[in-house]
Amino acid sequence: MSLSPPEARPICLDLCAGLGGFSEGFLRRGWRVLRVDNSKQFRAVPHMIISDLTMKATRERIAQQGPFDAVVTGPPCERFSVTVIGRNWTKDHQPRNPVAKAMRELALTVHDYIIDDLKPRYFAIENPRAKLRRLYELHRNLPPLDETWWCQWRDSKGPAKPTDIFSHKDRFPKSMLPLPKCRNGATDHDRATRGTDIGGTLDRNTPPEVRALIPIKFSLTLAEAIEMELGIKAMAPQAPVAMTERRTLEAYG
Repeated sequence: MSLSPPEARPICLDLCAGLGGFSEGFLRRGWRVLRVDNSKQFRAVPHMIISDLTMKATRERIAQQGPFDAVVTGPPCERFSVTVIGRNWTKDHQPRNPVAKAMRELALTVHDYIIDDLKPRYFAIENPRAKLRRLYELHRNLPPLDETWWCQWRDSKGPAKPTDIFSHKDRFPKSMLPLPKCRNGATDHDRATRGTDIGGTLDRNTPPEVRALIPIKFSLTLAEAIEMELGIKAMAPQAPVAMTERRTLEAYG
């Protein structure tokens, strides 16, 4: 099968990309991918631009690379998780410290940038089922389109990670809904560390980059579902998953 020329292939933009897990499935299916993050620790990640998305100049420069067929993002969640809400947020949803304030600004900026400026055919915003859903509801009345549990997208046992997926019904593949879920106490995921003071179900020694990694199966499934709806054919074949998510992190650590 002949492959589409690069310029004819769909393009995915990954914001707050980190290690690039959300867009990795798109890349392996032959998409063009552009990743953006503000942390220099990710400068070695392929297809990465290190720049601050809260700056208007950055957003304008990125928009010039479009239009984008898909935009995916997972804003940093360390101050949104259930276990740290009281420490970082008041009862009327105001940030208690500069870090929480900065994370809220980034999350809301990215949200508006996708919907108002980029206007991609498809988009997905993921975050743990916690504070961000309330902030988005207050900001633009955008409740989660659905939720899923990351344990349902892994072939091996790992964190449960109940996760909100934000999008619009007409900008997310219909074939993926409803998303698979799990329940507390199920045996197909690890139990949360007792007394943990961080989000998720990994211990305090686990770097945020690991906690933020999205299962490759979810990314691959999302890319394939979009391709089917757009009628895209003759893409590069899916590459084998050569490294586990943890090894991917170690490669850039």
